[in-house]
Amino acid sequence: MEAGLLGPFGRIVLGSGIVTIGRASDNQLVVNHPAASSHHAEIRPGVFGYSHTDLGSTNGTFVNDQPLAPHLPRLLQSGDRIRIGDMTFLYEVGRPNFQRPPVQESGHKDAPTVKMRAPELSAMSHSERFGDQPPVPYSSSPLQQPFPSTFTPAFEQSHAPVWAADRAAGNGMYEQQPFPSTIEQSNTPTWATDEANSMGLPVQAKSSAPPSMQTSPVSSKSNTWLKVLLIGLSIVLVLGAAGGGITAYMLTRPQPVMTVNSTYQVGTTPAGSTNTSLHVSAHSFSGSSTITFLLGSLPVANNQHVSSDANGNVKADLIITSDWPMGTHTLTAKDASGYATKAGVTVAIVPQGQAHTPGPDGAPPDDMSFTLNAHVQYQDAGTGEQLGSDTETLTVTGKPDPSGGSVCKAADDGLSHTYIGSVGNGITYRMTLVSTCSGTYKGGKLTYTETATSQKEVYSDGTTCQEHTPYVLEHLEGTFTSQNTISGTLSSDSVTTDCNGSSGPHQFNYNAEKGSWTAQL
Repeated sequence: MEAGLLGPFGRIVLGSGIVTIGRASDNQLVVNHPAASSHHAEIRPGVFGYSHTDLGSTNGTFVNDQPLAPHLPRLLQSGDRIRIGDMTFLYEVGRPNFQRPPVQESGHKDAPTVKMRAPELSAMSHSERFGDQPPVPYSSSPLQQPFPSTFTPAFEQSHAPVWAADRAAGNGMYEQQPFPSTIEQSNTPTWATDEANSMGLPVQAKSSAPPSMQTSPVSSKSNTWLKVLLIGLSIVLVLGAAGGGITAYMLTRPQPVMTVNSTYQVGTTPAGSTNTSLHVSAHSFSGSSTITFLLGSLPVANNQHVSSDANGNVKADLIITSDWPMGTHTLTAKDASGYATKAGVTVAIVPQGQAHTPGPDGAPPDDMSFTLNAHVQYQDAGTGEQLGSDTETLTVTGKPDPSGGSVCKAADDGLSHTYIGSVGNGITYRMTLVSTCSGTYKGGKLTYTETATSQKEVYSDGTTCQEHTPYVLEHLEGTFTSQNTISGTLSSDSVTTDCNGSSGPHQFNYNAEKGSWTAQL
């Protein structure tokens, strides 16, 4: 079947060669349009028909208003609309070519034009050479005179059938007449050229003395069934040949297959985050060919060069960068010849720390449970005076993604805890404290807040003190700077205390505190 492009300036017949499209004059189809690149696209014949490929154009190519991925062939179907800029070409299959290929169309100098370079001419039909002719209907008058019932034919014996034209089927096919039982031989046929049928063909001369020959009538119904059988057989043969070609093509063309594994998973889906790797194994690519990986429809963002070996096999670790978009995507691959994987592999790209991936700078994963032995240095927030240091233990409890972990101390349970100390001069105290906590660990960052909900001190000299609660006893923020080390800042609220002793009631105000802290995993 003939295929062609119906464009703004006429119809272009597609032949057996590649048709390149673009502004440059060396293209087969020159498109003078500002949206067209110098070498914009190509149309290439194949086993299944013609395919259209965008050659990495600046403004892209659209088929049925869908953008084509660069360098990925798109098999065309009859009725597809190919658009370059605002110029549209309609791809047709099966329409006969009754007009010559279009040449340069003239218009305004800035108007887009199309020019077809040096098309190869194929054998032209009668209508192409001399113009369309109206069909000549069959008439009841014979085109070829029938043999008489008995005759002496003036030609040497031949094995060719004799055709009678006094009866014709509806599709213009003539019915075959049987040979006579006996014929005489002659050296040359005798034809009458002074008579011709309506199609300009000579007809056999009539005999002056019609011989007698008995002919049996041909059944029109049988002839119709014969033609139906022949048409059916032709269709079977064509489909068989096409099916055989398709089968051969599918068996011989590369059909790449790819698998992806990862140390990390989201359910059963291979996963990864920035600075982790996806382990790719593939085969059946073109040998020694550059491999391009695509996440969805876009090439993956990395600087790795991956090639197949001589047998078309691929082994690669794709390092995920911060440019990879988060979410679930389909990973595919194609070689330099355009052969792509039969099916993509679903992968999940997650923030650092999720799916048990390391956090930034190698920090523990978000769902990991661990403890930190923190060394805290205190200062008076108002005066900057150093107030000493302390050591405390923080407990991080991992939680399922994406909540991150929680951070607390063991005593932040809302229950009353007693602490004994000394203020000097032989005076000791007994403090009762109730505290709660809140805190998170996620993506290598930690926050922790300890809140005093009740606090009271009883001194050995008979003095008792009660703090105004609640207040923030301690607030920490920190970030992992390596796999095992975290550091950050500290702050606390100012606090007011009411005391009652031998000298009567009095009140004390303590400044807020600040400081720094470090911890090891």
